[in-house]
Amino acid sequence: MKEPNTQELLDAATEFARLGGRYALDQAHRRGEVHQRMANDIKLQLDLETQARIEEAIQRRFPGDRILGEEGDTEGRDGQPRWIVDPIDGTVNFSHGLPMWCCAVAVEQHGTTLAGAVYIPVLDECYHAAADGPARCNDRDIRVGQESCLDEAILVTGLPKDMRRDNQAHAYFRALSEVVQRPRIFGSAAIDLCFTAAGRCDIYLEHGVYLWDIAAGQLILQRAGGRCEIIEHLDDGRIGVLGANAMLFDEALSLARQARATLG
Repeated sequence: MKEPNTQELLDAATEFARLGGRYALDQAHRRGEVHQRMANDIKLQLDLETQARIEEAIQRRFPGDRILGEEGDTEGRDGQPRWIVDPIDGTVNFSHGLPMWCCAVAVEQHGTTLAGAVYIPVLDECYHAAADGPARCNDRDIRVGQESCLDEAILVTGLPKDMRRDNQAHAYFRALSEVVQRPRIFGSAAIDLCFTAAGRCDIYLEHGVYLWDIAAGQLILQRAGGRCEIIEHLDDGRIGVLGANAMLFDEALSLARQARATLG
């Protein structure tokens, strides 16, 4: 069987992200159906159902491919592409009826992300990119902003509920929020990355996210002309991620490293 090219993978990732996002939106009246409630998070029955529908679509079209998702993993053949799925990124927002949530799907092979898509159903915005093509939103090219001064930049981030448990995240936040124009917290890492790719925001920095939170958005930001890198790996599989345009990235990274150093 001929291996799919990046355009085929991009078309599929976009289709799967739209499939998941539309299903969750159609079922939004069920947002109160809680599967599991944690101290500072929630898992809905729709998280599980949305991922299941995306997995079914992937397996029909790409049998043998592996799937890594927020709601669990499926095995596949060695060497096959791996799909990375976040069925509802921003579940807490979704559960409260807020519009800032999305469905994110990426596909990688041999450690390289080949394509990714992020669909924000309430806004009907679909961000997507392939590794060898431009970043686009609803089929229109997007580019990172051209802001070069931190004091005129918008920072987007996420913060844990417990400041004492994750003081590094708050150290990052303090270090940058004191110098940027304004910080913003939207509650979805994938949306943060896409808004940075589109020039709506300027810097994304978050400590303690997972690969499925950022895989699609990281590629979209990079293909929009920005830099986006994993700047640390934590023991439990979480990561720290920084994204910005090329003019702001190094200065933001320096501030993040200084903040980390103060914690010992």
